[in-house]
Order: sequence, then C-alpha cells, then structure tokens
Amino acid sequence: PRPPYSTDTLLEDAGTKLKFSAPKTMEFLQELFEKGYITYHRTDSTRVSEAGKYSVAKPFITEKFGEEYFFPRTWGQGGAHECIRPTRPLEPDELRMMERSGLVSFSSPGIISLYRLIFRRFMASQMRKAEVKKSSLVVALNGFSRKMDVVLEVLSHGFDLIFGEIKLFPGPEKFSGLAVKLVPLKPLFTQGSLVAEMKRRGLGRPSTYAHIIQTLISRGYVRQVRGKLLSTPMGREVYSYLRENYPEYVSEELTRKLEEAMDQVESGKTDWQEVLRAAYRIRELLQ
Repeated sequence: PRPPYSTDTLLEDAGTKLKFSAPKTMEFLQELFEKGYITYHRTDSTRVSEAGKYSVAKPFITEKFGEEYFFPRTWGQGGAHECIRPTRPLEPDELRMMERSGLVSFSSPGIISLYRLIFRRFMASQMRKAEVKKSSLVVALNGFSRKMDVVLEVLSHGFDLIFGEIKLFPGPEKFSGLAVKLVPLKPLFTQGSLVAEMKRRGLGRPSTYAHIIQTLISRGYVRQVRGKLLSTPMGREVYSYLRENYPEYVSEELTRKLEEAMDQVESGKTDWQEVLRAAYRIRELLQ
C-alpha cells in the first residue's frame, strides 16, 4: 500500500479524484481538524504514531476484515507532526449518519467525501500486502514500443479491499477499435499536479501550497480552464520582467536555500540573525 497522506499528496488526490481546488481542500481540512476528526493537516510527514496504529487502525481493520489483515507500519521518523489521518476509527458512513441526525454539521457535503479519502488511505497503509500474478505486456505500433507490467490475477487480498483496487488486465482479445492520437509531451498542470511538482522541487510548504496557487489565479497570472492551469499574457510578461531584472530574487535556488535555512533555525543549528543578515545579501546566500 501507499503511505498515508501528507498535505501535498492529499491536495493532488483531492484534485484528481474529487475535483476539489487546493484552497477548497485546505478549507475542508481545516474544518475537519477543528472539529477533531483528523490530525493536523499541514504536514510533510507520513509518520504514523503508536496511537494511530493501535488505537485507530487496529480496531477498525480487525473488526472489518480480521486481525490477520492488520499490518502496522510507521512510514516515517521524527518530526513535529505525523501524517494526515482520522483521530478515531470512525467510518465515513457513520460520520454521514451523524450529520443526518444532527449530531454534527458541516459547511459542505464534500467534506465527508474528503474524510472518506483520508480514512481509506490511512487504513490501507496499515493493512497487509496484496499478492498478485503479473505478466509483461509489450505494445508496438508505428515503430514505437513500450513494455509494461499488467496484473492477471489477485492471489491474496490485502489493502486493496479498502483502497487502491487492483485493475486486472482483460486480455488482448478485449481490445478493439484502437486509434492513435497526438498528445503533448508534457501535460498541462492541474492544481494537484502543480502542488506535487512544487514538493518535488523543494518549493513551498504545506501551509503555503494552496495560497500560492490561489494568488497566481487571483492576480491573473494564471487561469484555470476545464481543470487545467494556463499562463496568461500578463503572467508571462511579469515572469519575463522579473527574470530579466531580478534573477537572484526569483530563482528556485534562492527559495530552496531560504527554506533550508529556516529548517536549520527551527532545529537550532543556525542562528536566525545570521540568516536574516545573509538574506539581505542575497548573492552570499546563494553561494
């Protein structure tokens, strides 16, 4: 199974699976956190605490599937926060019934859909592996070929019973009406995939991902069309001007260096005043 959610992976999945924008997802997470249903939602960590494993995951998995399906994993080490997970073994359908009976109220029905995503991903992360029979498939067409693994049969179920259903290869005889089409070499960003790219490049923090995207859109530097993000003429013009006149201030390297420096300050390894002095001497910080 995959590890439980951190902020970036949840923003990506919420955008892909639920079609939620990053700001909306963060708004829903804030409500779930404030009402005590999930752990802190601004986190880079996938770590699972002992309470998460044995007080939340084990009771649910044991009752629902049997104790043999429970496979506790920590997924990470240290850090101030752990993963985004439910705070109790409360199923999404139970939460929905609580809402309908008036025991709890939410600002949007989408909040329970988001809770369901978190709940299932976390529980799956604490379940045993699934064993499958695989084979290799080679697709060849017009001089292009690609080899990929496909699943023929599930030999033993595990985490797939709750999250990440395994897709079985139907067999070549099931394919008909195949066609070729041209696609972009690099697909356009969605809000979720942009968050994933920022995380990969070391830009931003869990508390800033959604705000960055919201700022780009609200200032007209980027517009969203059918879920895809497109740069505007003004956005390209502003970017070109800044890159030409202030390259050191808008470089990705500067952002990474500053965030690394903040981490060093937080851990007590660097004096914050020295970081501020260096920040005023940008070129020195970049060396």
